[in-house]
Amino acid sequence: MIEQIHMKEFMVPNKIENSKEGSHERAEYLRIMEEYFHGSKKFDDMVEEIEKMVKMSVSDEKNIMSNINEPVIFISNHPKLDLSLSIPAEKIQNVKGVNAFDFDRFNYPLIRQLMLRKLLKRPFVTVSLDNGWREAMDECWHIIITRGSMNRFDEIMRQYTPGNSLVIFPEGRSTGEADVFPFKSGFFHLAQALNFNKIVLGVSSPVFSLHENNSIDIIDSLDVPSSCENYREFISNVQEKIYTELIKIHK
Repeated sequence: MIEQIHMKEFMVPNKIENSKEGSHERAEYLRIMEEYFHGSKKFDDMVEEIEKMVKMSVSDEKNIMSNINEPVIFISNHPKLDLSLSIPAEKIQNVKGVNAFDFDRFNYPLIRQLMLRKLLKRPFVTVSLDNGWREAMDECWHIIITRGSMNRFDEIMRQYTPGNSLVIFPEGRSTGEADVFPFKSGFFHLAQALNFNKIVLGVSSPVFSLHENNSIDIIDSLDVPSSCENYREFISNVQEKIYTELIKIHK
């Protein structure tokens, strides 16, 4: 039952899949992904092909990242990957990791990671739940945390390499709409524990798709407070900033 609940986080209604499953773009995407997962296509070659076929745009209109010369924590609303970007599990069942959770599909977050790489312009890792296929997730810049773990903070601290920026989606799951769930406080405590000075705020497309334009915009940067006093107010203000811009951009 736990796995079934988690699976909903990686899926959207079947009408998206049914309307797009037979498209030429979908077939080409699956071909590229299968070749990568089975080892006949190198990661960099796969990236080059995907960047040519998927619409991706990034924006930093205030040149925030150009004026920061250190690692940051980047946070955003949590984008959902629709089924057009998923890979049927039976096609990659025992390659680049194992399907330990018996998911019927794997929503590989490469599109999101490629946009983050363009925006952050420095080494980074994204915190993600273990979806199986760990080797593939490692290769596209993730810190993987154990499903059901009660010590996620310690897992991230243990795996983090100094010098990397850290990407966190504080909702923990996506609405798939221009809305947000309450932000968890982990990003704030990690920023203090790992001695980050800046938290950079972003807005992502609510849903990433093979057939639509996918975007991430940097909207602001904030200094990490020196103490935990009023940290709940700080997190609430961060959430409000991201939500307000999300509505403006994706209303």
